Amino acid sequence: MAKVKIDNISKLCWVIVDVERTFDHHTLHPKVTEMYLRKGYDQAPLSSDEAKSHGLSRFNGFVSSFPSIRRYSESNGSSIVIADMMPTRYLVGQACRDIFKEDGITEEGKIRELSPDMAHVALIVPSEYNGKKVLIAQLKGKGLGEGEIIAPAACGNIDAKFLKKKDPFKSALEQECLEEIGISLSDLETSKPAFFMDDSETAEVSFAYVAKKIDLLKIIEAYRKSVETTLLSELEVRGLALLPIEYSHSEAFDEVMIIQPTENRKFEWSIEKRGLRPYTLGLIDFLKDKEKRKSFLENCGF
Repeated sequence: MAKVKIDNISKLCWVIVDVERTFDHHTLHPKVTEMYLRKGYDQAPLSSDEAKSHGLSRFNGFVSSFPSIRRYSESNGSSIVIADMMPTRYLVGQACRDIFKEDGITEEGKIRELSPDMAHVALIVPSEYNGKKVLIAQLKGKGLGEGEIIAPAACGNIDAKFLKKKDPFKSALEQECLEEIGISLSDLETSKPAFFMDDSETAEVSFAYVAKKIDLLKIIEAYRKSVETTLLSELEVRGLALLPIEYSHSEAFDEVMIIQPTENRKFEWSIEKRGLRPYTLGLIDFLKDKEKRKSFLENCGF
């Protein structure tokens, strides 16, 4: 299960190592290199245009990864985090997931040893519904985890192009917010990254920003406008889900409110049982701790 490995981050610093972390880089586990070659990922198209010219949909684009993440504790209990970042091909992460699937690896230590720590960024969006504190989560569309719920309202890879920006994390997050829920990061009140999620069972790790609580209808309207011209089968975000923040037992997540567009572009509200992505399970586990939940709610502006 994914875990919040670092919370109460006071400062995030990054070092851009401006050379490719290739599939055979010394910082990657040899088994990842072996799987990458066995699957033929070294021959995969490197761009969307190249993939289309070969009649393919998947390509091996440039994203990024963290070869090293270091944490330094402050006297007040907060943490300073320094992350090294390198441009990395997307299918390096896929090769690791292939190993987990083929070998049935579930042991945490082995997963951590193999993971290339593909770099992700996420936005946690709190709101209120029927007087209860909720997170506006994402119902995954096409791609990894389709049909399941992931706790961030927007999340994704940090593309390599953002490593040249002043702040690669916020630049990547701005793109994800616009593409996935149709809202600009500048329209939300956010601060520095609040926590670091180790989601290495998907070969990914993520720094999460937390927005101040926002009107649920504002997010729904922004999302509605963003999907009105896209085929439902092509949506990366198939809908929104409302996850309770305050709960006393895990059964609270057995059935949750789902808001999703229909074929005629109306929005349907329903209570459904859906699978939960590892990230979601990790955040649920983190918020079981009353003190951590209290601090989280304060960050959310409650």
